[in-house]
Amino acid sequence: MTCPARQHGQSNLASPELAFRLVNPKHAARRRRAAGAPWFFRGLAREASEAGLPACRIATFLCGIAAISAVLQTHFDYMAQHMFFLNRVQHVVMHHLGPFLIAISGAGSTLRRGMPDAARRVIGARPVTTVMGVVQQPAIAVLLFVGLFYLWLVPAIHFRAMLDPDGSGAARGAGAAILRRN
Repeated sequence: MTCPARQHGQSNLASPELAFRLVNPKHAARRRRAAGAPWFFRGLAREASEAGLPACRIATFLCGIAAISAVLQTHFDYMAQHMFFLNRVQHVVMHHLGPFLIAISGAGSTLRRGMPDAARRVIGARPVTTVMGVVQQPAIAVLLFVGLFYLWLVPAIHFRAMLDPDGSGAARGAGAAILRRN
């Protein structure tokens, strides 16, 4: 895979071309679908007859989605693969800031209203609700949060994930790191 900056005769990651092309508009529809925004807006439309979500909670949800999309679906992701500081910024936004904003927006019922019936049946199924009931216990949630945070700090996993654009190397790196530790 060739570096986009080098394709245009530049070797600097902070080139003007990369700085001004942070957002790739041809992938905007994919970003919206991947972020669950259609379910959210559909749920908002279905809530219109009721009290609905306050504007500040809608803005908080959209800021969370926008923050995660900005670090994952733009050229920021490319730069984060090559600059450790930007990688840490990306991690904080993906793991802390974005999910925190989405969670405090309290948009779960709005998302549920906007989901297709099949998806609502899946999340309402007894096995899913049982697993979520266990995972959402405070002690388990804290262990998962800290454990997943620590997992990405294991050098073998982090190194493989940064070098592998399709993500399969992270899983192999995780397996190798776990086997080496035991």
